[in-house]
Amino acid sequence: SFCLMGDANPQILLQGQEPDHTPFPICQFIQPQTFSTDQAIEFFPILADVVANPHLAIRLIVQLTGGQPLLPHQLCHLVRTQALTLADPQTFDLNTIPDLAKTHMSDAGHFQRICDRLHQSGSLLEQCLARYQRLLLDSDSPMPFSELDDAVATELCLSGLVVRDGYRLAIASPLYQDMFDRQWLLDMFNQHRSTHRPSVQTHSVPQ
Repeated sequence: SFCLMGDANPQILLQGQEPDHTPFPICQFIQPQTFSTDQAIEFFPILADVVANPHLAIRLIVQLTGGQPLLPHQLCHLVRTQALTLADPQTFDLNTIPDLAKTHMSDAGHFQRICDRLHQSGSLLEQCLARYQRLLLDSDSPMPFSELDDAVATELCLSGLVVRDGYRLAIASPLYQDMFDRQWLLDMFNQHRSTHRPSVQTHSVPQ
C-alpha cells in the first residue's frame, strides 16, 4: 500500500490511462480538516505574555482564518509582533486583527499559491472565477446539486479558496473573502482576458 499526498484531481491522474495500467484506479478526494478553537490553544504561549486576553485573541484568529492549518499560527506571530511595538503591549486592540491580517498578509506566499493553483485549472479558470463570483456576491444562495461536485467545484476546493460545507460550497474563511474580493476577481478576469482570444466568453463583475 502507498499514499500520495498533494492537490491533484484524481481524474487528472487517470486521464489517458487504461484502468488496468494505472496505480490510481481508486483515488479519493480528502478534505483537509481545519483547526477548532480548542485545537488552536497550542498557540496560547505565543500570545500569553503579550495581549491582555490571549484566549479571546486565539478565538478571533480561528474565526477569521476559518481554522486553516497554516494561517492561525502565522497570524498569532503577527499579532505578537505588532503588540510588542506598543509601549504597553497589553493595550493592543484585538478588533484590529482583521485589518492587520489583510494589510500584512496580502503578499504572503500562501495567497499567491492560491492564485497560482487557480491558473493551473487551465480551460476551467473562467468557470472557476464565475462560480467564485456567485459565492462572493451571494454566499447564502444555494447551488444546484450538480454543481457541488463537478470539475469546477473540485478545482476551487483544490486551490483552498473554497470548501465543501455539507451540501453547499462556501468561501474557506472570512479572511479569504476579504482578501479575494471583487477587485481581486476583476483583476483575475482581466488577466485571463488578456491572455486569451477575444472570442472567449467573459463575465462582468458588478461594481
